[in-house]
Amino acid sequence: HGVDEGAAAQDLAVEGLCALIWWYSARPRPRGAVASMFMIGYAVFRFAAEFARQPDAFLGFLAGGLTMGQLLCIPMLAAGLIFLFRAKEPGPANTTNGSRS
Repeated sequence: HGVDEGAAAQDLAVEGLCALIWWYSARPRPRGAVASMFMIGYAVFRFAAEFARQPDAFLGFLAGGLTMGQLLCIPMLAAGLIFLFRAKEPGPANTTNGSRS
């Protein structure tokens, strides 16, 4: 069996993304910022990795010559950006009584 270059590219992209997210999360960030950055990064890497894959046989290339995977990355990227811009600043230090401010 041959190696699927598209799947290999996606695996490498996800591993690189995880390393970047680990680095990004090393400092305190606004609540939701790390998850938003993962969503943005995954959408960007997945979009790029789709260039190495063959489109699904029953779908082929769609609007603008993009694959279904690439088209699905667009709303994921938009949602990640919206979540990032709406990320809340970290609240006060964790309390032992479980109350929220």
